Amino acid sequence: MTMPRRMSAAGALLLLALCLTRASSSAAAALPPIAIVVDASEAPRKIFHARLVLPAPPGPLTLLYPKWIPGEHGPSGPIANLAGLKLSAGGKTIPWHRDTLDMFTFHCEVPQGSQSIEIALDFLSPAAADGFSAGASATSQLAVISWNQMLLYPAGPSSDDLTYAASLTLPPGWRHGSALPVASQDGPTIRFKPVSLTTLVDSPVLAGAFFRKVPLSPQTKPPHEIDMAADSAAALEMTPDLLAAHGRLVDEALALFGATHYGTSGWSTTSRAMIASPSARWSTRTRAASTPISCRMSSSTRGTASTGAPPTWRRPTIRRRCRAISSGCTRA
Repeated sequence: MTMPRRMSAAGALLLLALCLTRASSSAAAALPPIAIVVDASEAPRKIFHARLVLPAPPGPLTLLYPKWIPGEHGPSGPIANLAGLKLSAGGKTIPWHRDTLDMFTFHCEVPQGSQSIEIALDFLSPAAADGFSAGASATSQLAVISWNQMLLYPAGPSSDDLTYAASLTLPPGWRHGSALPVASQDGPTIRFKPVSLTTLVDSPVLAGAFFRKVPLSPQTKPPHEIDMAADSAAALEMTPDLLAAHGRLVDEALALFGATHYGTSGWSTTSRAMIASPSARWSTRTRAASTPISCRMSSSTRGTASTGAPPTWRRPTIRRRCRAISSGCTRA
């Protein structure tokens, strides 16, 4: 006699969950995309410019600078390097003030008659390589564009519900690699397809004058590759044995897990010692989790990478904990 009631209650809970999921999806779809344009043409000088157009109705508006960055385990967003913040609407400046308790929070008033605001800001990359994403992100020949450094987002919606349409302008002749899908490219300007704020922050761009894409295990599907940027062409060299070893890593992963829940997979790495640690820099270039490789400069090559001596490339020692074949593995 109690079984039908239990089934009915379970069915009601399931129906409620489905309704809430559908409502959440509808709310996310209703939010218009935020445009972000990053000008990295002055990356060799460690200066990045960003312009955003953020839809917002008239009235009070609270904006946030990313504080908690994936993989950094603390409120380490590099707000100390944020500079030149200006808000405007219809060509008129909008006054803003910082929250009295949280330095990552900004308040302003969207004027009547406006449906969006324009945000202009600069990010000044530090010289020191310490501090995860707050560390150095550019040299004269390469740069790491971490989107969390160069944007604000409105308080309220979750990062999954906010959509950003990003574009990036690189110095002439530079090439790039990123997990972000490209919509179009016109010379040094790349326009990416709109993605959620969660995906954007988790998809940094590696770019440089000396750049190389190395296919791994070409016979396997989906495609896998390494994207490398360095301060010289010689620093991009890999021995055939090392390349074969990384190709076997792909084959071994496919044999172990038996499935690939992603469309492409790529590992981004740089050979420059004065760039912050890759363990905090990149998400790997996949639509799912993977393992980045790091480039460690030995003491004998650290000072000579720019003059032609190749660096020492090593595969990181990463322990993995397998939860289930269907869900893949996580770092231990």
